[in-house]
Amino acid sequence: MSIAQWVGLLAASVLALVIVFQVLLAVGRPLGAAAWGGRHVVLPPRLRWASLASAGVLALMTWVALARADLVGPGPGPFVTRAATWLCACLLLVNTIGNAASTSPTERRIMTPTTLLLAISFVALATSPAEPGAPS
Repeated sequence: MSIAQWVGLLAASVLALVIVFQVLLAVGRPLGAAAWGGRHVVLPPRLRWASLASAGVLALMTWVALARADLVGPGPGPFVTRAATWLCACLLLVNTIGNAASTSPTERRIMTPTTLLLAISFVALATSPAEPGAPS
């Protein structure tokens, strides 16, 4: 197994945990101190919908990580997969900045390192060689 595949599995595993967290927020579990600025213990309906949408975006990011690591397929060509990987890395870096600036100490302590790890993982995947047998 290549390093890119290990990184892809790491990213997918962490993303799976964050997806579960977002779904728990969406169904009304009292975990809001670690998300959306920490202003609500139980999210109001609009933020529940936002958490559900976030879970969907995170699921797509999971597929991108696994596709870039050549662990799922077939999918779009290597150029599209690499571009999507860079897009995910950028989104996660912006999210890391938002988490670091949060007024919630819980969000800063938990989500900032989580999104930073994911951003670094996606940069590593984006800069890794293309899938075996495919041009970069």
